[in-house]
Amino acid sequence: MHRSSRYSKEKDLLEIVSSRFKELDLLQVLMDNIPDTIYFKDEKSRFILINKAQCEILGVKNSKEAYGKTDFDFFTPEHAKDAWEDEQRIVATGIPVVGKIERIRRADGKFRWVTCTKVPIRDKNGIIIGIAGISRDITELREAEESLRRSEEALREANKSLEQKCIELAKLKEEVEEANRTLQQSNADLENYTYIVSHDLRAPLRAIKAFSTFLAEDYKDKLDENAQEYIRRIVNAVSNMDAMIEDLLLLSRVGRKYTNVEEVNMNQLIDEIIIDLEPIIKKRNGVVKYDNLPKIRTQRVWIKQFFMNLIDNGLKFNQSEKPTVEISCEEKENEYLFKVKDNGIGIDKKYFDRLFKIFERLHKEDEYEGTGAGLAICKKIADHFGGKVWVESEVGKGSTFYLLLPKNLNVDNTNLN
Repeated sequence: MHRSSRYSKEKDLLEIVSSRFKELDLLQVLMDNIPDTIYFKDEKSRFILINKAQCEILGVKNSKEAYGKTDFDFFTPEHAKDAWEDEQRIVATGIPVVGKIERIRRADGKFRWVTCTKVPIRDKNGIIIGIAGISRDITELREAEESLRRSEEALREANKSLEQKCIELAKLKEEVEEANRTLQQSNADLENYTYIVSHDLRAPLRAIKAFSTFLAEDYKDKLDENAQEYIRRIVNAVSNMDAMIEDLLLLSRVGRKYTNVEEVNMNQLIDEIIIDLEPIIKKRNGVVKYDNLPKIRTQRVWIKQFFMNLIDNGLKFNQSEKPTVEISCEEKENEYLFKVKDNGIGIDKKYFDRLFKIFERLHKEDEYEGTGAGLAICKKIADHFGGKVWVESEVGKGSTFYLLLPKNLNVDNTNLN
Protein backbone atom coordinates (compact mmCIF):
# COMPACT_ATOMS: atom_id res chain seq x y z
CA MET A 1 0.00 0.00 0.00
CA HIS A 2 2.84 2.33 0.86
CA ARG A 3 4.61 1.43 -2.39
CA SER A 4 1.43 2.04 -4.41
CA SER A 5 0.93 5.51 -2.93
CA ARG A 6 4.51 6.46 -3.67
CA TYR A 7 4.14 5.37 -7.29
CA SER A 8 0.99 7.43 -7.67
CA LYS A 9 2.70 10.62 -6.47
CA GLU A 10 5.59 10.15 -8.90
CA LYS A 11 3.16 9.65 -11.72
CA ASP A 12 1.29 12.84 -10.85
CA LEU A 13 4.55 14.83 -10.75
CA LEU A 14 5.56 13.50 -14.16
CA GLU A 15 2.23 14.52 -15.62
CA ILE A 16 2.62 18.02 -14.15
CA VAL A 17 6.12 18.42 -15.58
CA SER A 18 4.96 17.07 -18.93
CA SER A 19 2.06 19.51 -18.90
CA ARG A 20 4.41 22.41 -18.17
CA PHE A 21 6.67 21.41 -21.07
CA LYS A 22 3.66 21.29 -23.36
CA GLU A 23 2.70 24.79 -22.19
CA LEU A 24 6.21 25.99 -22.98
CA ASP A 25 6.02 24.41 -26.44
CA LEU A 26 2.69 26.07 -27.12
CA LEU A 27 4.09 29.42 -25.96
CA GLN A 28 7.08 29.00 -28.29
CA VAL A 29 4.82 28.16 -31.23
CA LEU A 30 2.68 31.20 -30.48
CA MET A 31 5.70 33.50 -30.19
CA ASP A 32 7.28 32.16 -33.39
CA ASN A 33 4.15 33.02 -35.39
CA ILE A 34 4.22 36.65 -34.32
CA PRO A 35 6.26 38.88 -36.72
CA ASP A 36 7.38 41.20 -33.92
CA THR A 37 10.47 40.26 -31.91
CA ILE A 38 9.61 38.85 -28.44
CA TYR A 39 12.04 38.00 -25.67
CA PHE A 40 12.14 37.21 -21.96
CA LYS A 41 15.13 38.07 -19.74
CA ASP A 42 15.98 37.47 -16.09
CA GLU A 43 16.66 40.25 -13.60
CA LYS A 44 20.27 40.47 -14.86
CA SER A 45 19.17 41.06 -18.47
CA ARG A 46 20.12 37.56 -19.62
CA PHE A 47 18.03 35.95 -22.37
CA ILE A 48 15.72 33.17 -21.16
CA LEU A 49 13.37 32.72 -24.11
CA ILE A 50 13.12 34.41 -27.53
CA ASN A 51 10.95 33.93 -30.62
CA LYS A 52 11.92 33.21 -34.22
CA ALA A 53 11.92 36.90 -35.25
CA GLN A 54 14.37 37.72 -32.43
CA CYS A 55 16.55 34.77 -33.49
CA GLU A 56 16.91 36.40 -36.94
CA ILE A 57 17.90 39.70 -35.35
CA LEU A 58 20.52 38.05 -33.13
CA GLY A 59 21.75 35.66 -35.81
CA VAL A 60 21.05 32.44 -33.86
CA LYS A 61 19.25 29.28 -34.97
CA ASN A 62 16.98 28.91 -31.97
CA SER A 63 16.18 30.21 -28.51
CA LYS A 64 18.65 27.83 -26.81
CA GLU A 65 21.64 29.49 -28.55
CA ALA A 66 20.73 32.82 -26.94
CA TYR A 67 19.99 31.37 -23.48
CA GLY A 68 22.04 33.03 -20.73
CA LYS A 69 23.58 35.64 -23.07
CA THR A 70 23.02 39.40 -23.04
CA ASP A 71 22.74 42.19 -25.61
CA PHE A 72 26.49 42.76 -25.24
CA ASP A 73 27.00 39.43 -27.04
CA PHE A 74 25.02 40.55 -30.10
CA PHE A 75 24.79 44.32 -30.48
CA THR A 76 27.12 47.29 -30.51
CA PRO A 77 28.41 48.33 -27.07
CA GLU A 78 26.48 51.60 -27.25
CA HIS A 79 23.15 49.92 -27.97
CA ALA A 80 23.72 47.10 -25.47
CA LYS A 81 24.60 49.58 -22.70
CA ASP A 82 21.51 51.66 -23.41
CA ALA A 83 19.25 48.57 -23.34
CA TRP A 84 20.86 47.24 -20.14
CA GLU A 85 20.34 50.58 -18.35
CA ASP A 86 16.66 50.64 -19.38
CA GLU A 87 16.12 47.07 -18.16
CA GLN A 88 17.90 47.56 -14.84
CA ARG A 89 15.81 50.67 -14.27
CA ILE A 90 12.68 48.57 -14.86
CA VAL A 91 13.89 45.93 -12.40
CA ALA A 92 14.61 48.60 -9.80
CA THR A 93 11.48 50.73 -10.24
CA GLY A 94 8.92 48.51 -11.93
CA ILE A 95 8.22 51.29 -14.44
CA PRO A 96 7.97 49.92 -18.01
CA VAL A 97 9.51 51.42 -21.16
CA VAL A 98 6.79 51.95 -23.77
CA GLY A 99 7.23 52.76 -27.48
CA LYS A 100 10.90 53.71 -27.36
CA ILE A 101 12.33 54.15 -30.87
CA GLU A 102 15.73 52.54 -31.36
CA ARG A 103 18.12 51.96 -34.25
CA ILE A 104 19.59 48.45 -34.10
CA ARG A 105 22.10 46.55 -36.15
CA ARG A 106 21.03 43.06 -37.19
CA ALA A 107 23.37 40.12 -37.34
CA ASP A 108 23.52 40.51 -41.16
CA GLY A 109 24.89 44.03 -40.72
CA LYS A 110 21.74 45.84 -41.78
CA PHE A 111 20.43 48.66 -39.63
CA ARG A 112 16.74 48.74 -38.75
CA TRP A 113 14.46 51.08 -36.85
CA VAL A 114 12.24 49.49 -34.16
CA THR A 115 9.77 50.66 -31.55
CA CYS A 116 10.44 48.83 -28.30
CA THR A 117 8.26 48.12 -25.25
CA LYS A 118 9.62 46.41 -22.10
CA VAL A 119 7.68 45.50 -18.95
CA PRO A 120 8.65 43.85 -15.65
CA ILE A 121 7.83 40.15 -14.92
CA ARG A 122 6.71 39.46 -11.35
CA ASP A 123 6.31 36.21 -9.44
CA LYS A 124 3.20 35.31 -7.48
CA ASN A 125 4.48 37.40 -4.58
CA GLY A 126 4.87 40.52 -6.77
CA ILE A 127 8.65 40.40 -6.80
CA ILE A 128 10.27 41.40 -10.12
CA ILE A 129 12.17 38.41 -11.47
CA GLY A 130 12.78 39.49 -15.08
CA ILE A 131 11.87 41.49 -18.17
CA ALA A 132 9.50 40.83 -21.09
CA GLY A 133 10.08 42.79 -24.27
CA ILE A 134 8.55 43.20 -27.71
CA SER A 135 9.89 45.23 -30.65
CA ARG A 136 8.22 46.12 -33.94
CA ASP A 137 10.17 46.94 -37.11
CA ILE A 138 9.18 50.43 -38.27
CA THR A 139 11.96 50.94 -40.84
CA GLU A 140 9.59 51.38 -43.79
CA LEU A 141 7.42 53.75 -41.78
CA ARG A 142 10.48 55.67 -40.64
CA GLU A 143 11.78 55.92 -44.21
CA ALA A 144 8.36 57.05 -45.42
CA GLU A 145 8.27 59.68 -42.68
CA GLU A 146 11.78 60.81 -43.60
CA SER A 147 10.81 60.95 -47.27
CA LEU A 148 7.73 62.96 -46.32
CA ARG A 149 9.88 65.26 -44.19
CA ARG A 150 12.28 65.81 -47.07
CA SER A 151 9.36 66.44 -49.42
CA GLU A 152 7.85 68.94 -47.00
CA GLU A 153 11.23 70.63 -46.63
CA ALA A 154 11.64 70.72 -50.40
CA LEU A 155 8.11 72.12 -50.70
CA ARG A 156 8.89 74.80 -48.13
CA GLU A 157 12.06 75.70 -50.01
CA ALA A 158 10.12 75.72 -53.28
CA ASN A 159 7.50 78.00 -51.72
CA LYS A 160 10.23 80.32 -50.48
CA SER A 161 11.80 80.28 -53.94
CA LEU A 162 8.39 80.89 -55.53
CA GLU A 163 7.72 83.80 -53.19
CA GLN A 164 11.12 85.23 -54.08
CA LYS A 165 10.41 84.71 -57.77
CA CYS A 166 7.06 86.49 -57.37
CA ILE A 167 8.81 89.40 -55.67
CA GLU A 168 11.42 89.48 -58.44
CA LEU A 169 8.69 89.25 -61.11
CA ALA A 170 6.78 92.11 -59.53
CA LYS A 171 9.96 94.16 -59.45
CA LEU A 172 10.76 93.15 -63.03
CA LYS A 173 7.23 94.11 -64.08
CA GLU A 174 7.73 97.56 -62.58
CA GLU A 175 11.05 97.87 -64.41
CA VAL A 176 9.45 96.75 -67.70
CA GLU A 177 6.59 99.21 -67.25
CA GLU A 178 9.09 101.97 -66.54
CA ALA A 179 11.14 100.91 -69.56
CA ASN A 180 7.98 100.96 -71.70
CA ARG A 181 7.18 104.46 -70.50
CA THR A 182 10.73 105.50 -71.32
CA LEU A 183 10.46 103.80 -74.72
CA GLN A 184 7.18 105.54 -75.46
CA GLN A 185 8.79 108.86 -74.63
CA SER A 186 11.79 107.96 -76.79
CA ASN A 187 9.47 107.05 -79.66
CA ALA A 188 7.69 110.36 -79.24
CA ASP A 189 11.04 112.15 -79.28
CA LEU A 190 12.03 110.17 -82.37
CA GLU A 191 8.80 111.16 -84.09
CA ASN A 192 9.64 114.79 -83.35
CA TYR A 193 13.14 114.21 -84.69
CA THR A 194 11.66 112.65 -87.82
CA TYR A 195 9.51 115.73 -88.33
CA ILE A 196 12.54 117.98 -87.94
CA VAL A 197 14.52 115.91 -90.44
CA SER A 198 11.61 115.77 -92.88
CA HIS A 199 10.98 119.50 -92.91
CA ASP A 200 13.77 121.57 -91.41
CA LEU A 201 16.75 119.54 -92.68
CA ARG A 202 15.44 118.78 -96.16
CA ALA A 203 14.20 122.31 -96.82
CA PRO A 204 17.74 123.74 -97.28
CA LEU A 205 18.57 120.84 -99.60
CA ARG A 206 15.60 121.66 -101.80
CA ALA A 207 16.69 125.30 -101.85
CA ILE A 208 20.26 124.37 -102.85
CA LYS A 209 18.96 122.11 -105.61
CA ALA A 210 16.51 124.73 -106.89
CA PHE A 211 19.02 127.59 -106.94
CA SER A 212 21.67 125.35 -108.53
CA THR A 213 19.22 124.45 -111.26
CA PHE A 214 18.27 128.11 -111.78
CA LEU A 215 21.96 129.02 -111.93
CA ALA A 216 22.65 126.36 -114.55
CA GLU A 217 19.69 127.44 -116.70
CA ASP A 218 19.83 131.26 -116.33
CA TYR A 219 23.62 131.57 -116.67
CA LYS A 220 24.18 128.74 -119.10
CA ASP A 221 25.77 131.00 -121.70
CA LYS A 222 28.02 132.73 -119.17
CA LEU A 223 29.39 129.56 -117.49
CA ASP A 224 32.17 127.49 -118.98
CA GLU A 225 32.15 123.69 -119.09
CA ASN A 226 33.92 123.33 -115.74
CA ALA A 227 31.40 125.57 -113.96
CA GLN A 228 28.48 123.69 -115.50
CA GLU A 229 30.04 120.34 -114.41
CA TYR A 230 30.40 121.64 -110.87
CA ILE A 231 26.75 122.65 -110.81
CA ARG A 232 25.70 119.20 -112.09
CA ARG A 233 27.73 117.61 -109.30
CA ILE A 234 26.07 119.88 -106.73
CA VAL A 235 22.60 118.90 -107.99
CA ASN A 236 23.49 115.17 -107.98
CA ALA A 237 25.01 115.39 -104.49
CA VAL A 238 21.91 117.16 -103.15
CA SER A 239 19.65 114.57 -104.82
CA ASN A 240 21.67 111.73 -103.29
CA MET A 241 21.57 113.37 -99.86
CA ASP A 242 17.80 113.84 -100.13
CA ALA A 243 17.39 110.17 -101.11
CA MET A 244 19.55 109.05 -98.17
CA ILE A 245 17.46 111.12 -95.75
CA GLU A 246 14.29 109.64 -97.22
CA ASP A 247 15.67 106.11 -96.77
CA LEU A 248 16.69 106.90 -93.18
CA LEU A 249 13.20 108.15 -92.44
CA LEU A 250 11.69 105.05 -94.03
CA LEU A 251 13.98 102.81 -91.98
CA SER A 252 13.03 104.60 -88.76
CA ARG A 253 9.31 104.24 -89.48
CA VAL A 254 9.44 100.42 -89.76
CA GLY A 255 7.89 99.03 -86.58
CA ARG A 256 6.77 102.48 -85.40
CA LYS A 257 4.36 103.66 -88.03
CA TYR A 258 0.87 102.57 -87.02
CA THR A 259 -0.71 100.48 -89.75
CA ASN A 260 -3.43 97.86 -89.72
CA VAL A 261 -2.95 94.14 -90.14
CA GLU A 262 -5.17 93.02 -92.98
CA GLU A 263 -5.61 90.23 -95.51
CA VAL A 264 -3.41 90.99 -98.50
CA ASN A 265 -3.76 89.26 -101.87
CA MET A 266 -0.10 88.94 -102.86
CA ASN A 267 -0.93 88.56 -106.57
CA GLN A 268 -2.72 91.91 -106.53
CA LEU A 269 0.07 93.47 -104.47
CA ILE A 270 2.73 92.47 -107.02
CA ASP A 271 0.49 93.90 -109.76
CA GLU A 272 0.46 97.21 -107.87
CA ILE A 273 4.26 97.16 -107.57
CA ILE A 274 4.63 96.44 -111.30
CA ILE A 275 2.43 99.46 -112.06
CA ASP A 276 4.47 101.65 -109.67
CA LEU A 277 7.75 100.47 -111.23
CA GLU A 278 6.48 100.52 -114.82
CA PRO A 279 8.82 103.33 -115.99
CA ILE A 280 11.84 101.52 -114.54
CA ILE A 281 10.74 98.16 -115.97
CA LYS A 282 10.31 99.65 -119.47
CA LYS A 283 13.58 101.55 -119.27
CA ARG A 284 15.50 98.39 -118.39
CA ASN A 285 13.48 96.12 -120.74
CA GLY A 286 12.64 93.98 -117.72
CA VAL A 287 9.92 91.53 -116.79
CA VAL A 288 8.44 90.49 -113.44
CA LYS A 289 6.91 87.00 -113.20
CA TYR A 290 4.73 85.50 -110.46
CA ASP A 291 1.98 82.93 -110.11
CA ASN A 292 -0.36 81.52 -107.45
CA LEU A 293 0.83 83.66 -104.57
CA PRO A 294 -1.21 83.28 -101.36
CA LYS A 295 -3.42 85.66 -99.44
CA ILE A 296 -1.72 86.51 -96.15
CA ARG A 297 -2.51 88.58 -93.07
CA THR A 298 0.11 91.29 -92.85
CA GLN A 299 0.75 95.03 -92.94
CA ARG A 300 0.29 96.08 -96.56
CA VAL A 301 2.54 99.14 -96.50
CA TRP A 302 5.59 97.23 -95.23
CA ILE A 303 5.21 94.01 -97.22
CA LYS A 304 4.82 96.14 -100.34
CA GLN A 305 7.98 98.10 -99.52
CA PHE A 306 9.85 94.80 -98.97
CA PHE A 307 9.01 93.33 -102.39
CA MET A 308 9.36 96.65 -104.17
CA ASN A 309 12.96 96.97 -102.94
CA LEU A 310 13.87 93.42 -104.00
CA ILE A 311 12.21 93.73 -107.43
CA ASP A 312 13.90 97.08 -108.03
CA ASN A 313 17.30 95.62 -107.06
CA GLY A 314 16.76 92.56 -109.26
CA LEU A 315 16.16 94.81 -112.28
CA LYS A 316 18.84 97.37 -111.38
CA PHE A 317 21.80 95.06 -110.69
CA ASN A 318 21.34 93.25 -113.97
CA GLN A 319 23.31 93.24 -117.22
CA SER A 320 21.27 90.68 -119.17
CA GLU A 321 19.31 91.65 -122.28
CA LYS A 322 16.05 90.75 -120.56
CA PRO A 323 16.30 91.41 -116.80
CA THR A 324 13.87 89.01 -115.13
CA VAL A 325 12.55 88.77 -111.58
CA GLU A 326 10.50 85.71 -110.54
CA ILE A 327 8.44 85.61 -107.33
CA SER A 328 7.15 82.37 -105.83
CA CYS A 329 5.91 81.11 -102.47
CA GLU A 330 5.96 77.79 -100.63
CA GLU A 331 3.32 77.46 -97.92
CA LYS A 332 4.41 75.58 -94.80
CA GLU A 333 2.47 74.58 -91.68
CA ASN A 334 3.14 77.78 -89.72
CA GLU A 335 5.06 79.91 -92.22
CA TYR A 336 5.29 81.21 -95.76
CA LEU A 337 8.59 80.95 -97.63
CA PHE A 338 8.75 83.61 -100.36
CA LYS A 339 11.48 83.53 -103.03
CA VAL A 340 12.53 86.48 -105.20
CA LYS A 341 14.86 85.21 -107.93
CA ASP A 342 16.64 87.34 -110.56
CA ASN A 343 19.06 86.73 -113.44
CA GLY A 344 21.29 89.64 -112.45
CA ILE A 345 25.01 90.06 -111.84
CA GLY A 346 25.00 87.99 -108.64
CA ILE A 347 26.81 88.60 -105.36
CA ASP A 348 30.12 87.25 -104.11
CA LYS A 349 29.63 85.19 -100.92
CA LYS A 350 32.29 87.21 -99.12
CA TYR A 351 29.92 90.19 -99.17
CA PHE A 352 26.87 88.37 -97.74
CA ASP A 353 27.47 89.67 -94.19
CA ARG A 354 27.51 93.28 -95.47
CA LEU A 355 24.40 93.10 -97.65
CA PHE A 356 21.79 94.03 -95.05
CA LYS A 357 23.71 96.87 -93.37
CA ILE A 358 22.60 100.46 -93.83
CA PHE A 359 24.25 102.38 -96.69
CA GLU A 360 26.50 99.43 -97.61
CA ARG A 361 27.33 99.72 -101.31
CA LEU A 362 29.18 96.97 -103.19
CA HIS A 363 29.53 99.08 -106.35
CA LYS A 364 30.53 102.63 -107.24
CA GLU A 365 27.85 105.31 -107.54
CA ASP A 366 28.56 105.81 -111.24
CA GLU A 367 27.96 102.08 -111.87
CA TYR A 368 24.61 101.64 -110.11
CA GLU A 369 22.42 104.34 -108.61
CA GLY A 370 20.91 104.20 -105.14
CA THR A 371 21.80 104.84 -101.50
CA GLY A 372 22.57 101.30 -100.36
CA ALA A 373 19.70 101.29 -97.84
CA GLY A 374 17.20 99.07 -99.68
CA LEU A 375 18.27 95.72 -98.25
CA ALA A 376 18.71 97.22 -94.77
CA ILE A 377 15.07 98.31 -94.95
CA CYS A 378 14.08 94.78 -96.07
CA LYS A 379 15.95 93.32 -93.10
CA LYS A 380 14.22 95.74 -90.71
CA ILE A 381 10.80 94.82 -92.14
CA ALA A 382 11.51 91.06 -91.87
CA ASP A 383 12.61 91.50 -88.25
CA HIS A 384 9.52 93.58 -87.52
CA PHE A 385 7.33 90.73 -88.79
CA GLY A 386 9.22 88.16 -86.70
CA GLY A 387 10.55 86.62 -89.90
CA LYS A 388 13.91 86.06 -91.53
CA VAL A 389 15.52 87.20 -94.79
CA TRP A 390 18.62 85.76 -96.46
CA VAL A 391 20.22 85.34 -99.88
CA GLU A 392 21.75 82.65 -102.06
CA SER A 393 23.86 83.89 -104.96
CA GLU A 394 26.89 83.39 -107.19
CA VAL A 395 28.69 86.00 -109.26
CA GLY A 396 27.27 86.01 -112.79
CA LYS A 397 24.45 83.58 -111.93
CA GLY A 398 21.85 85.85 -110.36
CA SER A 399 20.51 85.95 -106.81
CA THR A 400 17.62 84.44 -104.86
CA PHE A 401 16.35 86.29 -101.80
CA TYR A 402 14.24 84.37 -99.27
CA LEU A 403 11.64 85.69 -96.81
CA LEU A 404 10.42 83.30 -94.11
CA LEU A 405 7.23 84.89 -92.79
CA PRO A 406 5.16 83.58 -89.83
CA LYS A 407 1.48 82.99 -90.54
CA ASN A 408 0.57 84.33 -87.11
CA LEU A 409 1.91 87.84 -87.42
CA ASN A 410 3.10 89.31 -84.12
CA VAL A 411 3.97 92.99 -84.35
CA ASP A 412 4.15 95.82 -81.85
CA ASN A 413 2.68 99.31 -82.19
CA THR A 414 -0.05 97.96 -84.44
CA ASN A 415 -3.81 98.53 -84.50
CA LEU A 416 -5.11 95.01 -85.15
CA ASN A 417 -8.30 94.52 -87.13
